[in-house]
Amino acid sequence: MQKPNLELRQKLLDTATEAFVAQGYTAVTISALATQLGISKGNLYTYFANKDALFAACVGDVATTLPAEISRMTAQYQAAIATDQQDKQYFSRIEQALLDLFKTRSVGVNLLLNYSAGSRLAGCAARLETLAEQVTAEILALNGAFAAEPDMRSAYAQIFAHNLIAGLQTIMRAHYPASIHERLLDQHIAMFSAGLKAVSA
Repeated sequence: MQKPNLELRQKLLDTATEAFVAQGYTAVTISALATQLGISKGNLYTYFANKDALFAACVGDVATTLPAEISRMTAQYQAAIATDQQDKQYFSRIEQALLDLFKTRSVGVNLLLNYSAGSRLAGCAARLETLAEQVTAEILALNGAFAAEPDMRSAYAQIFAHNLIAGLQTIMRAHYPASIHERLLDQHIAMFSAGLKAVSA
């Protein structure tokens, strides 16, 4: 077995990340990556056991951090509902936790949200949307919005959550400079928060 070369490993990660972003997880092949790098498939397998392992390495610690954060926020949300302890500060903390991840782990978050279909890490965007829908519906209920129209409230929460997460995915996918990227994330969340307050008023 060949001794792993850290420089080659990093080059493989960089090349694979570019390929996943350009083609999506399903279209990328180990053979094509090996050819592009001028190495054998066997040499590539010295570093990563399979494409899933390679994709997870490209995503980095976000592969565990983001799903764990979604699970944690979902559990907190459910506990708050069960004990009637939800408040506006609680919802703001959910927003801030997401923004922190999106800003500090942008490459991994982008791969997870936009290019993971077909991998074992797929599904984060859908889970985020579900959480956003639940939280939105609860905010509307707390503020008395659509009090006599629960179906309307549910429909609004679903549409709101879908557009919120789709917008975040678009920002992550666009590769803006860091300063613009962070401001867009802040403004996107602020815009939706303002819209939610307006509906709830």
